[in-house]
Amino acid sequence: MPTTVLKSGNVERSIRIDPAPPSRVTVTVKRDNGSVRLDPIGTVLGLKRQTTYSVAQNDPTTARTEISQRYELGRGTWQTAVQARTVLTCTQSTFQLQIDFDAFEGEKRVFCKSWSQEIARDLV
Repeated sequence: MPTTVLKSGNVERSIRIDPAPPSRVTVTVKRDNGSVRLDPIGTVLGLKRQTTYSVAQNDPTTARTEISQRYELGRGTWQTAVQARTVLTCTQSTFQLQIDFDAFEGEKRVFCKSWSQEIARDLV
């Protein structure tokens, strides 16, 4: 299917080291896939995603992963998007997962759901 790139994508990576106790390292990857029009039907697609990993020195229970992404789809005045955020942390005995999900029609949020779960760290 013929497509037209409306906005080029890009990737940014950064590493931040906070030397103040407890010394924490944070790695962030921002990915913008840009936007593309599917020419035969005029639909425009776009995806943005940010992933962040962090952990404090000598303490694996401070590990944290956060992923946020937004997927957009639209044509003319019809515009939709879904947005998700997932956070994974841990304690000595569990993994903790928090998920937030939103759907939009134009600027209006039409769906929202959040949930969390603890998962035992059996031998992990």
